[in-house]
Amino acid sequence: MGVFHLSGLGLSPGAVTVPLTYIYFLLKQSKHGDPNSTSFFAYSGEAEEKLKGKPEALIVFTSKEVINGEKQYEVKDILFKIKKQESGCLTIMGYLSKLIKALDLQYETFGDWGLRYFYAIEVDFNNFRDCYQKIHLTLKGIQDKEVECNLIGGSNQINISLMLASSMTGIASRLYYVFETNTSMMHPASITSRNQIVPVPPPNWHEVPPFFVSMGDLIRELDSLGITNKPVNIGQIKSILKGLNFSEQFIAKLRGTWLIIKDDRVEAGPLLKHILDLHDHLEKESIEIGNFSKWKNYFTEKGWLYKVIEDSKMY
Repeated sequence: MGVFHLSGLGLSPGAVTVPLTYIYFLLKQSKHGDPNSTSFFAYSGEAEEKLKGKPEALIVFTSKEVINGEKQYEVKDILFKIKKQESGCLTIMGYLSKLIKALDLQYETFGDWGLRYFYAIEVDFNNFRDCYQKIHLTLKGIQDKEVECNLIGGSNQINISLMLASSMTGIASRLYYVFETNTSMMHPASITSRNQIVPVPPPNWHEVPPFFVSMGDLIRELDSLGITNKPVNIGQIKSILKGLNFSEQFIAKLRGTWLIIKDDRVEAGPLLKHILDLHDHLEKESIEIGNFSKWKNYFTEKGWLYKVIEDSKMY
């Protein structure tokens, strides 16, 4: 068993491969007995796994133009001199193949690609509803997997959807992002040799604070009040915030699009109504995709899913 990584993918393939490079370097160091690298994956995988934290699947959310190769930036790769391929997904594959072999991880991971599955999901990257629907349903379809989300690739709508859907479903165990100023890089600029030792945590590696997890709980609590059907008292909102360890000052951040507040009377704002309406629809649709196999079939029938690697075989 490995980790399912979800990510947006825009015109820069490195947004996906930069953080994965750190992960594979740390896996190599963990394999060779480095305790700090092993601790990075301490909460990953089953107890009996020899190499915890290895990626099993990569699922990227992107546009049709990126999938078919119409749009892709040039790339820079100091380690292997990889050039951009026919599409961003193929560029990622070519790089990961070189990386896995250079780090001698093809036997401990999933063959020459380092992945068992690699799928691209077509989204309207400027449409929050479309992005959120497909990301939410994907999380529900892989709810029995170990899931981590990369928050630097693709549009803001994709990344906000990854954060919110992860929060609402509680399925993703890690949300991370890596700052890399040179967006053409396929690997972190700090890594200039395949034999380099990567510190733990890696440079510019960040994980999303618990705030986003609490937002999912907050939305569910607000929904339980029936706030979309009738106004509630401000005291009820304060009680919910206190129970979730938010201060009362947080109300100011919710005012407007989340909550309409007039004196002691509180109504659902347009964004909260939109999210709750969307979730009502998605809960019904989620019945169709209760596991990974059903999710693949459902997304394939809808025409959303493109195979890049499946069962470690290239398509």
